[in-house]
Amino acid sequence: MPTETLTILLVEDNSADACLVQEMLEEVEAPQFQLIHVSRLADALICLATKSSISVILLDLSLPDVQGLDTVKQLRLAAPDIPVIVMSNLCDEAIALQTLQQGVQDYLVKRHTNTHLLVRSIRYAIERQRLQQANASYSALASALIFYNAQQRQQLEQLVQERTQQLAQEKALLEVIVNSIQEGICVMRPDGQVVLTNPADSEMLGLESEGTPEPLHKRLSRLHVQEPDGSVPTAEELPISRALRGEIVKDYELVVGCPNGEQKWLSINGAAVRDRTGNVELSINTARDITERKRTEDALLRHERLLSGVTEAISQLLIATDYQSALMRSLNVLGVAADVDQVQIFENHLQEKTGELLTSQRFVWVRNPIAVAKTPCLQNLSYKAWFPRWYDSLANGQAVKGLVQHFPQVERNILEPQNIRSLLIVPIMTEGKFWGFISFADSSGDSEALLQSADRQWTDHEESILTVMAASIGGAIVRSVKEEALRESEIKFRTLYESTSAAVLLVDENRIFDANTAALQLFGCTQRQQLCDKHPYEFLPPVQPNGQESISLAKEYVAIALQKGSYRFDWVYRKQDGQDFSAEVTLSLIKLGNRKVLQAVIHDIAERIATEKQLRQAKEAAEAGSRAKSEFLATMSHELRTPLNAVLGLSQLMRQEIFGTLNDKQREYVACIQSSGEHLLSLINDILDLSKVEAGKEQLNFVPLDIQELCESCLTLVREQAYDQGLKVTLSIDPKARICIADERRCKQMLLNLLSNAIKFTPAGEVCLIVTKEAEGVSFKVTDTGIGIPADKLPLLFEPFRQLDSGLNRQFPGTGLGLALTQSLAQLHGGVVTVESVLGQGSQFTLYLPDLPSEDLFAASSPQELAGCEGQCCSLGTRSRILLVENDERSALVLKDYLQVIGHRVEHLRSGEDFLTQVRAFQPNLILMDVHLRGDSTGFDLLATLRQEPDTKNLKVVMATALAMAGDRERCLAAGADDYLSKPIGIAQLEAILMRYL
Repeated sequence: MPTETLTILLVEDNSADACLVQEMLEEVEAPQFQLIHVSRLADALICLATKSSISVILLDLSLPDVQGLDTVKQLRLAAPDIPVIVMSNLCDEAIALQTLQQGVQDYLVKRHTNTHLLVRSIRYAIERQRLQQANASYSALASALIFYNAQQRQQLEQLVQERTQQLAQEKALLEVIVNSIQEGICVMRPDGQVVLTNPADSEMLGLESEGTPEPLHKRLSRLHVQEPDGSVPTAEELPISRALRGEIVKDYELVVGCPNGEQKWLSINGAAVRDRTGNVELSINTARDITERKRTEDALLRHERLLSGVTEAISQLLIATDYQSALMRSLNVLGVAADVDQVQIFENHLQEKTGELLTSQRFVWVRNPIAVAKTPCLQNLSYKAWFPRWYDSLANGQAVKGLVQHFPQVERNILEPQNIRSLLIVPIMTEGKFWGFISFADSSGDSEALLQSADRQWTDHEESILTVMAASIGGAIVRSVKEEALRESEIKFRTLYESTSAAVLLVDENRIFDANTAALQLFGCTQRQQLCDKHPYEFLPPVQPNGQESISLAKEYVAIALQKGSYRFDWVYRKQDGQDFSAEVTLSLIKLGNRKVLQAVIHDIAERIATEKQLRQAKEAAEAGSRAKSEFLATMSHELRTPLNAVLGLSQLMRQEIFGTLNDKQREYVACIQSSGEHLLSLINDILDLSKVEAGKEQLNFVPLDIQELCESCLTLVREQAYDQGLKVTLSIDPKARICIADERRCKQMLLNLLSNAIKFTPAGEVCLIVTKEAEGVSFKVTDTGIGIPADKLPLLFEPFRQLDSGLNRQFPGTGLGLALTQSLAQLHGGVVTVESVLGQGSQFTLYLPDLPSEDLFAASSPQELAGCEGQCCSLGTRSRILLVENDERSALVLKDYLQVIGHRVEHLRSGEDFLTQVRAFQPNLILMDVHLRGDSTGFDLLATLRQEPDTKNLKVVMATALAMAGDRERCLAAGADDYLSKPIGIAQLEAILMRYL
């Protein structure tokens, strides 16, 4: 029994999915499947109209010409008796239900479909359709047998008539659908007979629809078909013929000449329709008009090519030293890029006798070398006689363009003999004057256009681009004139070298051929022959001060001078008597007549070297003094901060009454101790800050600061002091002043200094902070109703360690550093602090900070990073092991007592002896370690040892130092520490560390 063959119509635009279905069906031995694949609904409708053997339709809902349920509706209208199975990428129950309601037999999701599922769905769909048809037939037959009579026969005939009408309607609907498709459709039989076309096809090709089939050769006789490269394909090479051979043609491009003379670009798709035996029955082809798209692509391509050519030509002019050669190379590039036959440059000049303005050809480029001899040399052409229209436009900076056939006759008399059909003329201006023009001529139409036209039409884009090129040519001309004038000037004033005080040598390849009097004196020569006609190497010591051989280094410098045109360097020469001297040499390449030589200008720099030596020694001495000062400040900082650490730490512990309750007098004494210690610490910090600023070592981190938050933060710190004195504190911020650019810590320090001073010197009244937005910055004004400052004392206000009145010093204690430091910090910001004051009425200090460009800013830390330990939650009562490595007994006592009181186990090491053994035995959760220890080891050494051992490398280590120098924190973190503390260590600082790491 022969195997059944089922014809499957696959409507799928995705070639990969189509191949997958093909492979699934080929895996099945029985039944056999014949697959017809089309990618558009229009092709499917044509196939259904021309082929009656379709068993099942496999349909994708997303097609290029129809989307969604409309695909199902149109297919069901065209073929209601053929089962439809939807294959979709969408796993959507709602869509599946809607398709089934439209009469679809099954809904398959592509990614979940395999061969078994697909074949089963096809079989079930066919069986269901057959059962439905059989049931309908059986019902009709039974009714006919039971109620067979004339009336039933009449009804049956009426049913047949209705079905016939329905088929006619479906056919008409199919024709409407095919005729309404905007793409051209052409169906051909294997014998070459065209059996179906739609109106879009006839309209696209400019053919009259004859209504009857016609052979392909007759159709081609009315068209001129060619490939994009201009070749003419044979009938067998056409897409419609290839489709008949079973090929799938996709987006194949052809250029078609229509009977009305139009040329159109078509994108063609084609596929074959096969019968049950696999033989090709029909070829279905669709064509889309892509002429406008091709025109756009062609215009863009020409535009890009012209831009690229102009860029290259401008580069030639910019880097060239030979103006005329560069201009000819530029014309060659421009001619090819603009796709013209001829490019010419004309220069304006005056007739010597009459003064009439003429123009003459200076440069010409021709595409065809054979045509060069035929190109006339146009000289001394009168604008008045030949080109009055051109002059009016070009002199005003406007281009002239168009087809020569539309030009005045007087212009055509010159242009037509040159076979110029289209012309663009752009003026060349030099320093605002009409120098001449550059012309672009086309003699053969649009030779490279995709769609040929008779004559070149110049676009505004082309005019704009070539106008830029003309401006560059004008610049090159100006530069060439100036360079030539400079060369003439150099030659003209060459003789001045003879009288100059600098020594001048003229050197060619092998000898010194000229020298001035100063050169003879510098080299210790009495006669010119002692210096001239000798090789310059004869006046060199064997080795230069840098250790290189004089001759090899001299060759290197000469090569640089020849390459760059000039080179300056320091050198050591040897005089006639053998004495060496230092000199500054400038080698320049100059042109003398027809040859190029080197000119060496030599200056004796012995005095300069001596001065530089003195300056260097003075600089070294100053740097040594600065280093000594920094070392002294670091030492003093350490020596002062170490005892202060104990003083402040113990006073804080006593105030917390951890070891027992204090009476009022004891609290008073402890508060006095702590305030005195904090005052001393503030003094030390001010001295160090001022020292760093004066030494230029203060590094600012500029970030955008919210002015409202900045001011509120500062006022929060001084309000209690002001309220204690009965003062009113107010804040006023200009709405325009929202952000300032500054170092946050230093900006707060400056504002706090000004606010603290105002509060300190204001017995009664108020202190106001007023912020205003200036043109290029922000001003912070601190005004008070205090004692005021005498006018003669204002110049002394910002000097360090100065109190304006000894009486004030006793009444208002201070060091006089605050304002000096504030002024220095403001200047580091690029700003300034100014003051206005009236004695007995009050003062106003103004801090001005400029707006800085964004590239001067460094990235600000995030609020979480700036907050540090704030907001974190940790139980200080958790019992942890803390190892304290501290050589100062007082500091160790404070830290150990406090840590033990709050519930931690503490071990104290005074040096690095047996450090690792102690660490392993104690197994601390946190190590607090001083940088400076007893013995040979430092905290950095112990930290490095920890990080090298596998069992200790992850321990949390916090370094502490009393030096408080710039970069301490960075050095500690770079060495591997987890954090850093500066002595004296406050309780709040210590608690923050404990919360962070325990």
